[in-house]
Amino acid sequence: MSIISLILLGTLTSAFTTEIAGGKMECFMEKIEKGTHIAIYYQVIEGGNNDISFVMYNPNGQIFVEEKRQSSGMVDKEALYSGEHKICLDNSYASFSTTKTVALFMDFSSQDTIANQEQADKVENLANELNHLLTHARN
Repeated sequence: MSIISLILLGTLTSAFTTEIAGGKMECFMEKIEKGTHIAIYYQVIEGGNNDISFVMYNPNGQIFVEEKRQSSGMVDKEALYSGEHKICLDNSYASFSTTKTVALFMDFSSQDTIANQEQADKVENLANELNHLLTHARN
């Protein structure tokens, strides 16, 4: 797994790729405060039929976001609760020989940061650049 993290005026932004083995689900935790803007973009860049399921749980264990068997997707929501949110990439439906490489771009911004349009433009440009690079890498 490779990780790139940026701290931009109170914003935590990270981009990384990870491999999810067939028959497996990989999860990680992010501490997020209530009211934080959550922007997550994911894309399968290698493996099998190029789809993955994405699930994000609130700290209380309830599903906050769920997208089944997509090649890419985007989350754009506000956190409803403070605490550890569980983010999972699910490849459990795939055969054991079907490992998938998934690229993720995540941005967690407070409402004060979102108000800064220049900041939002920088994050959007970074997401567009990452999408371009991922498309190029996949081709």
